[in-house]
Amino acid sequence: MFKILERKFELDKLSTCQAEELLRAVNSLSEKEYEIFAMHLEGFKQYEISEHLHITKQEVSTILALSKKKLSFNSI
Repeated sequence: MFKILERKFELDKLSTCQAEELLRAVNSLSEKEYEIFAMHLEGFKQYEISEHLHITKQEVSTILALSKKKLSFNSI
């Protein structure tokens, strides 16, 4: 899981506490949330994600918003 996040965060600059908090947040995502969020970080557009996963673009948008909310915290 961390491999994908390394592209967006400079993990070596995070404190141990921050890195642990980030890992807990990522691990709190469901499999579908993680897959959608990972594809988003890799640069896929929402319509591309929806086509790949055979779900609606609205579902992708909703799940992505919820995933971002789960992953947001003040320490980073």
